[in-house]
Amino acid sequence: MESSLGGNACDGSNGVSDHEKPLDFVTSSSATSLNVKTEMVVSTISGSPSTDVTAVSVTTTSKVQLKRKIGLVSCVGIVVGSMIGSGIFIAPKLVLRGSGSVGIFLLIWFITGVLSLCGGLCFIELGCLIPKSGGEYTYLMEAYGPLHQFFGPLPAFLYSYTRNLAASPSSFAVGSLSFGMYCAQPFYADGEVPQWLPKVLAAGCIVMVAVINSTSVRLSLWMQNTFAAVKVIALVVLIVAGLVRLGQGHTENLATGFTPFDNVTSLANVASAIYSCFWTYAGWSSLNVSLEEVYRPSLNLPRAISFAIPLVTVLYIMANVAYLTVMTPLEILTSNAVAVTFANRVLGVMAWIVPFSVACSTFGGATGSSFSAARVFHASARQGHMVKAFSYISISRSTPFPPILLQASIALLMIAVGGITSLIDYMSFITWFFLALSFMSVLVFRITKKDEPRPYRVPTALPILMFLVAITLLILPIVLKPQLQFLYAVLTVFTGVFFYVPFIHYRKPVYGLDLFSRLMISCCRIAPPETVVRNEKVAVTSEYPIPIKV
Repeated sequence: MESSLGGNACDGSNGVSDHEKPLDFVTSSSATSLNVKTEMVVSTISGSPSTDVTAVSVTTTSKVQLKRKIGLVSCVGIVVGSMIGSGIFIAPKLVLRGSGSVGIFLLIWFITGVLSLCGGLCFIELGCLIPKSGGEYTYLMEAYGPLHQFFGPLPAFLYSYTRNLAASPSSFAVGSLSFGMYCAQPFYADGEVPQWLPKVLAAGCIVMVAVINSTSVRLSLWMQNTFAAVKVIALVVLIVAGLVRLGQGHTENLATGFTPFDNVTSLANVASAIYSCFWTYAGWSSLNVSLEEVYRPSLNLPRAISFAIPLVTVLYIMANVAYLTVMTPLEILTSNAVAVTFANRVLGVMAWIVPFSVACSTFGGATGSSFSAARVFHASARQGHMVKAFSYISISRSTPFPPILLQASIALLMIAVGGITSLIDYMSFITWFFLALSFMSVLVFRITKKDEPRPYRVPTALPILMFLVAITLLILPIVLKPQLQFLYAVLTVFTGVFFYVPFIHYRKPVYGLDLFSRLMISCCRIAPPETVVRNEKVAVTSEYPIPIKV
């Protein structure tokens, strides 16, 4: 006897024997949770009652795609983890140097936090309107791509070209080098760390992060959430210690208010301090990069950004208040690591918490950097702005494995060659150009997509304000400290035009790419997005069909 169990079998309709129902129920439930289609054929070979054999053939079909595995907690963890890096533990002196007074110093931290929140609110509207991965790349492509056949897609391509091949790998490499340095430093307290040791540890960090991000999205999210929690706990420890000092009456540094502590304060120095402070808030847009993997993005994106950015702002301001309860402004300016100096004076035997937290910050930042960069690479390759094979997804892991592998390889090469810190310094200001275009895309979509529903809408003045802020921060370093390296950085970005014209606009074929794609598919078990995969499983039982989990 042979029967086929299909769509109506799961509701207990006639024609299905009692011993077949458990199998059908379990398989239908699994199919629903995994979003797969299941076909089963149950064949019974009759004999004597003791020798009946039942063969069950289960064929499943599913689409290869990124899964929605990022819930609200992980959304908050991604934003907080991306924003809190090593900067708050090390860089307050950069902001204080240009501030000139304690009052302006704290005011700058507050203003940059508010402006970061304004930028986050603009990106909430963009993310809810276009719930796709890729962040700025996607918004640039959707806003300006249809406006002109040649110039429309150019900003999106230049952004992906700059970020995928230079900015993201170099940021990944520098973060890993910082991790290597902070791990090696405790073992060489009385001497200089050998140059090769941080590089070896950084290489190990890059390989470990690549394995984590390519193996499991859930594992990567767990790592990012864990390290984000460690960073927050470390800041809370510093803040509590500072509040204790405040309760003991150590307010002499804070009492100076807006009184200058030196005679070199100027508008240019304050502008430079604001620019440095924005660097510590970088990462507020990181969740938009992986929006296709966010569960219920129209709800969780606004909730995560609206909670995470104010949280980080409060932590930053209170941490700096805590520093000022222990150290004078001049002591902060002469300290190589403000948080470490604070911990050594206040925490005693627990001072190790700060170096440990900085190491966790750098490792967590490297994990988040690789995670986000792979999604931008995936989105741009899917659009045809990068090699198509880098849009492919791991069939069994549902991770964008090819871009993770490529960016890890570039980062390892950069560590071996060296000289990448200056690259980041001179390329980072370029990102404000693309952010300015992204903020302006809010207004563009108000015209081109005016009839589409918007779960979230910001006042029109907000994207205009952020556009002006981004343009100011783009021009600021050139005006304050003009250097030939800025011109080199701009020229480096626009070398992408030489690739854009033949290969993107005119779609000239690149010989060998088909072979490369076939090798990637065969070696890495990957497939293009939305590919339908069929799997067949067969089970045999001598009495009743056994439940098979598909």
